[in-house]
Amino acid sequence: MKKILLITTLIGFIFANTGMLTSKEEPGMGAWLSYEIATLDSDVEDFKGDFNIGFDYMTTIGLEVALNMGETNSKAWKGLELTYHYKMEKWNVGLSWSRDLFDDFEENDEDKLWFTGYSNNTLYGGFGGLSVNGNDFEFDLIQVGKIWTFEMGTSIGISYEASFGSDAGIDKGILAVDLGYTF
Repeated sequence: MKKILLITTLIGFIFANTGMLTSKEEPGMGAWLSYEIATLDSDVEDFKGDFNIGFDYMTTIGLEVALNMGETNSKAWKGLELTYHYKMEKWNVGLSWSRDLFDDFEENDEDKLWFTGYSNNTLYGGFGGLSVNGNDFEFDLIQVGKIWTFEMGTSIGISYEASFGSDAGIDKGILAVDLGYTF
């Protein structure tokens, strides 16, 4: 149980997806819901998935701003995320910083840094780090996923998130589903 709480705390976040779905130099807005549906850690019997809700705005200069809120380990939080997207012909990169401020959990706010690569068909992978309460960043997080977009702007995605720095290991991460709408 202790291992899964650590992983969920480390990687329970919403990734600002709107920037991955907009064309280069095009603005856009999006609303996203992410829910952790399962863990691959067979030692965890009472897994309870966390959820995140986010509202993103992608600017014409490649900067994406997201306001997020959610629940991690039954503790509510609100957050801000800034991502810079550099778009190329087929492959793109994003560098993001986010801060989660917990409502009733003093001295445990989280900062995250992510470097993400993604293709024009929204297959993505990322490497990230976490700092809790202003301590040094520990870069031991990974995420891979895929987003499918339908004609009306609705999107669904699936992702796998893990920490190779925890006792659980990279093969015992969390599977999440994302639902969103971009306009």
